[in-house]
Amino acid sequence: MIFLRFLWVGLASGALLLARSGFDTGMGLADNRDIFVSRGVTGREVEWIRIRAVAESGSEGDHPTRVLETDRQALRDLRASGVRTCVILRWGDEAWKTGFRVRQQGAGVRAPLDLREAFERTRRLAASYGDLVDAWEIDNEPDIGFFADNADVFAAYYKALALGLAAGRAEAGVAGGPPLGSQLNYTAPARILMAAPGLPPGPHFEQLLANGYLSYTEGFNYHHYGFAMDYAGVYASFKDAMGQFSGRSENRDYPARRLPVFLTEWGYSLLDGYEAQTVAGRVRQWAYFRDVTTLNHRLRVAAPMAFVAMPYYEQGMKEFGLVMPAADQRAAHYGFAVAAREDAQGMAGKSYSAGGMVFRPEDFGATQPEPWMRRIGETGWRGEASPALAWLLTHATPEADYAAGLRWPLRKPAGAGEPRPASSGAGDWTARTPAASPVVLDMAPGDDALAVKSYQGYWLRTPSGDEAWTGQAKLVLYNFAAREARLRFNWPQGMAPQQADEGVFEATLAAGERREIPVRFSVSARVFEPSAVNLAAEVQFAGQPVAQTTYWASRFYPWPKGLAAKDRKDFTAFSARDASDNRARLLGRPLAPEEPALIEQGRWLVTPGVRVEDTPNGWRIHLDRLPGVGARPSVAELPLPKDWRMPVGTMLSYDYRLTPLEGAQELRSDSTDAGLRPLGGRFGDMAESYIRTENGNLFSTVPRLMPTETWKRYNQNAENLTLHFLGRTAPPWRFLDNRPAALVFFIRPKQLPAVFEVRDPHIASWVKAGRE
Repeated sequence: MIFLRFLWVGLASGALLLARSGFDTGMGLADNRDIFVSRGVTGREVEWIRIRAVAESGSEGDHPTRVLETDRQALRDLRASGVRTCVILRWGDEAWKTGFRVRQQGAGVRAPLDLREAFERTRRLAASYGDLVDAWEIDNEPDIGFFADNADVFAAYYKALALGLAAGRAEAGVAGGPPLGSQLNYTAPARILMAAPGLPPGPHFEQLLANGYLSYTEGFNYHHYGFAMDYAGVYASFKDAMGQFSGRSENRDYPARRLPVFLTEWGYSLLDGYEAQTVAGRVRQWAYFRDVTTLNHRLRVAAPMAFVAMPYYEQGMKEFGLVMPAADQRAAHYGFAVAAREDAQGMAGKSYSAGGMVFRPEDFGATQPEPWMRRIGETGWRGEASPALAWLLTHATPEADYAAGLRWPLRKPAGAGEPRPASSGAGDWTARTPAASPVVLDMAPGDDALAVKSYQGYWLRTPSGDEAWTGQAKLVLYNFAAREARLRFNWPQGMAPQQADEGVFEATLAAGERREIPVRFSVSARVFEPSAVNLAAEVQFAGQPVAQTTYWASRFYPWPKGLAAKDRKDFTAFSARDASDNRARLLGRPLAPEEPALIEQGRWLVTPGVRVEDTPNGWRIHLDRLPGVGARPSVAELPLPKDWRMPVGTMLSYDYRLTPLEGAQELRSDSTDAGLRPLGGRFGDMAESYIRTENGNLFSTVPRLMPTETWKRYNQNAENLTLHFLGRTAPPWRFLDNRPAALVFFIRPKQLPAVFEVRDPHIASWVKAGRE
């Protein structure tokens, strides 16, 4: 009876079936198999691993010795060990035989012109591996530079890939695999996952939701690279965004779907190459993973995968690796080696070595050696286990399991080789969405509809009289079903066919058909504000009593020619006293351990080594040294008056440049002075422009600024600003729902001393000249 009581406590808590540790190893399937299976690692310590690609049917890719059956055997071996696999699928432009979209703005890979090619590719993959892969993750962080096209394009591309996986999964005869979009069960293998956003929710994510994105995922997925203290806020913001979408009137009648929460990347982003070779730096890394692990257990995240279980010095800038290069490999890995702390005995005669460093219990705030410390320096990981990796491997099981006296008795034993539930359901999120329609809507813009990703839409540039701008495009219809589909919709405002009536549109699509419909878009030329276009089409299949709905959504701007600034507000027009309320709030806000404190300097708050000089039309921000705290940049923050606002259509504008001063020296990654180590790595000079809100959130756009000695222009509208790491990331997550508190610059020079100049900083609305 006592055992049964403990059993009930464990089940009721929801902790019993939660995932243990997981890792994005940064490696392909063969390397993962060699490391995990050869070492005898089981699901007791590592439950999930994220794998970079598998061999495709009919192609050996870049690995001539790898074929489909070789990879199938590797997946069998991993499953037999109790380790579950999440395969991320991502292809470059060169992969698409049908061609790809012209890059107009932004970096990253692009979707194929014909989405049937994407559908067929994933159909073959799921048919080949669907009985052995536990989750398929489609692409990576499309909200930032990993994907070039706009959100509406990514949504259509994602749908084609997800539908292909669902079709291939059915071909593979996966037992218990429900059709995509239906009520899910938690024994279904080969789960289809959304692409994880790289940032907290914002305008890009909202555009994906408007395009029916959630209907095509079987797990909610996100990434986190912010401060540990802000992790719960990111989690809450995503949950709130999904809840707001599900709670809309048009979604309330749909059945509730439970989505387990996946975290396919979470990592410590504040370790430079020098600190990565020090005890203090690796202890900071350990503290981050300790704190976020605790929150993952508390929040019941089903599948957290720590980034990254290999030494990984990214772009000569940040070390993300949980595995440390051995002492004789450090100089080659970083390009330099830091003198290690001399060997010394810790408490009770214990010390632990890894990566050429010696760790003692007191480094971790312990009064005596703890069991997890024995794994520091563990080999067999193509390097040596850092304290963070040792902690993750040892503290995989939630504390509630230990409190209940339970380990793994209710899980299938390691070696059973069968898929297990993704979660107990206790930490799952609820979404109300329509079923995933196999009819997908896409849009291929013409030359006069310029895709601008940071504006989450298109700029139209053909004038239509004095009152409108227009752009041409092709609405592309796909039917990925194996049966005929009938499509019906009304043309939304701002969108119309080029060669047909503007009333009801109806079409019959054969199975597998792709059809192009020439369309035109139009927006008012009176003001530079977004105009949303949302298309909801009814889809009916023969013998199906209820019609489905498929979506396409984006937003459009007029070409800014002929517009002039209105209601201009200059940042030089107020005094420090005018901004006293926000100044006090900003000085008193809680800081993360790696966040440098700011000091008052005139109207500004700055990090040490920064001085702001007023000029007749802006500022010269003098930089003598970096703060030297947690790989953080120099900061110059201008508190704003309490009544300062940026409504929709308000544009933040200024010119900027970065110039080294006389006697400037190139910063060195091996400098013993943390204030003189570069933070831009191979990217060189970098800067970021933010608005900080009253709750400490930072809002900006992507990508970062790349300042040079030549003046450049920054223009961004308020509705484009999105939450960013590294600042507070607490709800409300929309910029327009927050109250601005400061204009902020983060600056990362490659030489010091230097000066970052800002000219003509202001906000204004842009309206047609002569209009009130």
